[in-house]
Amino acid sequence: MQDLTRSDYTEAVKTLQLRRKPPLSNPLLVNAPLPLLHETVVKIGLFGIVSVLILPSLAGRLPFSMTGAPPSPTLRAQDRPPLVPLGEGSRWTYGISGPGEEWKRTVLVLGKRKEVALARIEGKWKGVAIVGFDGREAYFVDSPGELRLVGRPNNTNAAAKPAMEIIAEFRWNGPQEWSFPTKDSCHARTVSCRRGAKESITVRAGSYECTRFTIGDDTYWIAPEVGIVQRKFRGSTWELLSCELKK
Repeated sequence: MQDLTRSDYTEAVKTLQLRRKPPLSNPLLVNAPLPLLHETVVKIGLFGIVSVLILPSLAGRLPFSMTGAPPSPTLRAQDRPPLVPLGEGSRWTYGISGPGEEWKRTVLVLGKRKEVALARIEGKWKGVAIVGFDGREAYFVDSPGELRLVGRPNNTNAAAKPAMEIIAEFRWNGPQEWSFPTKDSCHARTVSCRRGAKESITVRAGSYECTRFTIGDDTYWIAPEVGIVQRKFRGSTWELLSCELKK
């Protein structure tokens, strides 16, 4: 058999390369040696595994999602708008109807923030003085995600001025049920509370998306950034007629 020269060998290799379809479209890998191809395939495989395992968890840390849409803002409790506008001069006028009676009552924020000492809670709270609520000295005490309505019990038989007690406590976060201790006419009791469903309430002041709260035997419908829209209290119904809100 005739020995092949170096030029013959070169021509034969070129002919085989032209007849065979390259397995890879990357021009850098078409003529690559087998060890390099093996190393490249292994690296691509490892990169694919790492991508499947890591990228989904990393996506949650990115400032934007993989689709390019910005994430929904999450407000901390202290960044949320106040549950009730407590600016000085805020007022709510209610029509109150009961068995054989009907009248109006205006609740007005005086805007005097002061230390409110509660009889059943240690320490003091910052409160905003209001007038017109149940005809007693009363305050709104707000904190992130909560609102307390506190007042001095109507007890004309007491020799000294009675301490402030919680009238109602509203919570927008946490468990749906809670309780607080209070006292009414010298009788200590525990009031059970429940946060109910969101409801659309229509009153003479308009329509509002409210959360229903059951505080003892009373029911309140409160709209965030508006206040008490409706209240059912000892056989009477409070209905918001108008409001003037100042933050």
